[in-house]
Amino acid sequence: MTPAAQPLVAAQPHGGAHQPRVLVVDDEPGIRNLVVDILRDEGYETRDAEDGLSALDVLRAWTPDVILLDLSMPRMNGWQFLEARREQGLAPHVPVIVVSASRHIDRRVLEQHTVLAKPFEVEGFLRTVRNSLEASA
Repeated sequence: MTPAAQPLVAAQPHGGAHQPRVLVVDDEPGIRNLVVDILRDEGYETRDAEDGLSALDVLRAWTPDVILLDLSMPRMNGWQFLEARREQGLAPHVPVIVVSASRHIDRRVLEQHTVLAKPFEVEGFLRTVRNSLEASA
C-alpha cells in the first residue's frame, strides 16, 4: 500500500483514535456518491447531505472531522449553510473544504477555507482532505 493510499487515523480529544469522519455536502447525487465511495475506500467514515439544510441536520447528530461543501445548491446553498452553522454554533472547530466549479470564489472563502476546484483528480482531492485533517489535529 502506498503512503497516499493508507487510511488516516485522527486523534480523538480523549487520546484514542478513530476513523476520520467526513461530511460531504453536494446537491449532485453522482458527485456526492463518487466522493463518498472514494473516501470510504480510503478508510474514512462518511455522511452526506444534498443541501445546507440537510447538512445542518447531520451536524446536530454527528460531528465530522472535516466538511466538504459545494457552494451552489438549492434550498440552502453553501454560503447560507456556513452562516447558519456559525449562528447555531454547530461544529465551529471543524474545517471546511469548499468544493466548487466556479472560478470566481469570494475572497472571504479563500481566507477562511480551503478551496478545491471541480473537476479534481482523486490524488489531489485525498491530499487536500489529509492536509485539512492534519492542520486541525
